[in-house]
Amino acid sequence: MVTWFALRKLWALCSGAQVLRSQEGGVALTELLNGRSGKRDVAYAACGMLLGVMAPIGWMILRLILFWDDSQSLSGQLIQDITGTEQSRYMYT
Repeated sequence: MVTWFALRKLWALCSGAQVLRSQEGGVALTELLNGRSGKRDVAYAACGMLLGVMAPIGWMILRLILFWDDSQSLSGQLIQDITGTEQSRYMYT
């Protein structure tokens, strides 16, 4: 299970914020992004995966903000968005 510290560190890697060294003697963000640690590819891969996972959630939220349907509940709209058409089912799987 992903811990809060790991999520915070991953978010900091993606947003470019400065992260202090962890108590376990981890690599600082500046060293990671400057390529001194040799793990820059891991940081970019982790950021790419995070963006890939978050994209469908972002599209759902954007659709709810722009195209709210008063005749359906929130959960009904989310389920309809995912299972509404064949294209939607493919997009979210």
